[in-house]
Amino acid sequence: MNSLLFALWNFHIIAESLPISSSGHLTLIQKLYNYVKHTSLQEPKVGVKTAYFSDDEEHIMHIPTLIIIALFLGRYIPQWTDHSSYELLKSWIIPLCITNGITGSLYLIVRKKTVKKFPLYLGFFITGCLLLVLSSVAYGTVTTLSVRDAILLGGAQSCALLPGISRLAVTFAAGIAMSLDPRISILFSLSAEILLIVVAVSKVLLGSQFPANSTQIKSSFFTLSFFQYVLLLVTSSISYKSLAWIAHLFIAKKSFPFAAYMLILAVLVLISKIATHKQTVHKE
Repeated sequence: MNSLLFALWNFHIIAESLPISSSGHLTLIQKLYNYVKHTSLQEPKVGVKTAYFSDDEEHIMHIPTLIIIALFLGRYIPQWTDHSSYELLKSWIIPLCITNGITGSLYLIVRKKTVKKFPLYLGFFITGCLLLVLSSVAYGTVTTLSVRDAILLGGAQSCALLPGISRLAVTFAAGIAMSLDPRISILFSLSAEILLIVVAVSKVLLGSQFPANSTQIKSSFFTLSFFQYVLLLVTSSISYKSLAWIAHLFIAKKSFPFAAYMLILAVLVLISKIATHKQTVHKE
């Protein structure tokens, strides 16, 4: 595997456990990569490939995240609820299907190209604002999920299709807005993510639409050296610890540092966009 792609994969694993929009950061990294390689932050010309990895490759990057979330749920569901992992997830089958069904439907409606037109700085700004509110808002104590809750959470989760909006932050915030217990909000959000990852990864691995591309991706991501496998294991361990840390920060209402980071990043991306636009206008 290409060393830069492998480095991005390790970054993605850790970023997935933080409320900072891993996909938004990968988009930002690709824009910076384009800038270095093509000296432009503008959209690439038709026929010119400047993205360092495809959407299918990004889906495969979620496999370690799938395992990390499964381990997290296996540990914390019995600690935070009166149910075993199996019992709780079984009771959530219908709400999870509704939530992810809404997200999947909206994704098919808006399509990827439409989503990518959303300003990255605005997504970062929205995430920062959500994290800022979460650091001071009162938490509820509701531990059960209704069909209405699942529908609203599905709508909230769909917002994370937009670049820069953290799925973890927006779904947790939606749960808090519905007076859910913060622990239940975290557990449900992560449970919903597992289903999304399974569907996305299965689509790539089965290669039902693009078998040649699927074979290439399998060869790239599953033919690693021993050192790379060890590094992935270390990175995944860090990500697991980070996820547990973030969960406890959310419960303790200590998300302000991440809120500040996202807001500052939004301003920097906006300034960069304005500067690039002026530079383009000046050249014309």
